[in-house]
Amino acid sequence: MNELVSVVIPVYNGERYIGPTLQSVAEQSHERLEILVVDDGSTDGTACVLDLFARQDPRFRILKQANKGVAAARNLGIRSAHGDFIAPLDADDIWHRERISKHLRGLLEAPSDVGLVYSPWITIDESGARLSPCMDRDRFEGIVWLQLMLGNFLGSASTCLIKAACLREVGLYDEQYFSQRAQGCEDWDLYLRIARRFRFLFQPDCLIAYRQVRGSMSVDVEQMMRSYERMMAKAGQPGVAFPKRIQRWSCAAYLLYLADRAALARRVGLTASLLLRVISLDPVRMLDPRVGRTLARSLLAELRSRGPTEDPAPATSSEPWDDAAQLSTRPIPAEAVVWNSIRRSRERAIARMQQAQAWPVPCDPHRFESVAAQP
Repeated sequence: MNELVSVVIPVYNGERYIGPTLQSVAEQSHERLEILVVDDGSTDGTACVLDLFARQDPRFRILKQANKGVAAARNLGIRSAHGDFIAPLDADDIWHRERISKHLRGLLEAPSDVGLVYSPWITIDESGARLSPCMDRDRFEGIVWLQLMLGNFLGSASTCLIKAACLREVGLYDEQYFSQRAQGCEDWDLYLRIARRFRFLFQPDCLIAYRQVRGSMSVDVEQMMRSYERMMAKAGQPGVAFPKRIQRWSCAAYLLYLADRAALARRVGLTASLLLRVISLDPVRMLDPRVGRTLARSLLAELRSRGPTEDPAPATSSEPWDDAAQLSTRPIPAEAVVWNSIRRSRERAIARMQQAQAWPVPCDPHRFESVAAQP
């Protein structure tokens, strides 16, 4: 395989973590890369780190813009790219050295209507130490647009490789999330548009490390709900049947995600309030063990916050993988058996709905390209 892959990395005030991120890209086994790092108006020492990598490796190209948000930064990188494949990466995540190689092989061997490949991930802390096993969540592939309405099972921008031709058809990231103070769902928004026109491919190796940073655990519920509502309003365009019960399931799942973030931010009252909203929307969620775990995590974090605080350890560039990190096949915990049965039943219902609807689903790329092109 000698295809050119364009890696796009937006960064804003990321001097602390951007070094290990860039190092993980430079060490990819697939060497034919152009690495586009977009400095979104950083005011710290990010530029010095970027310049160091650019001097050492000609594959790095540094682009700069005034602070316009992550969507605009990614779009600048994509428009500047020459590769037939686009690999987004967040500025504090890291990749296994086989990440690009395995994803590229998957897309090259897949049918032509596959537009995106993704993998599961592990979670690491600020120092790079592993916090979780490989996330063994659902492995959806093929036609997935209705499953994707229910939740962003790709997790983040760092987990996928996208055909550039696919982006030319469905459009780029929607920059109006930033201008409307509704950041948060830009990735999910793009994935939904891709899923309406292209099939997804699941690559089972755990090749991405998502960094859980203490400062990023703050949660602006109003902003993130605006983001979710904007995304869902766009998704429910004419010609798309989106049953009310799936809307309730989806909103409850997103609120549970926000509650988890609030728990990590040690906001006990907000966590409890969000969990009550989850149950009011989807009472069956009472059987989901994550509800109880989220509340317990919030209380534990609050207790710990009353003790002496420690400065987080510096980020390291060492890989958190023992090997290629095959997807975990852990047995389902006893407390999750009932909820897992309910979840599987819902997934089967969604699959039946999806089969009954026309696909590909109409999508107007010009609407989103015009947004991306605004100065």
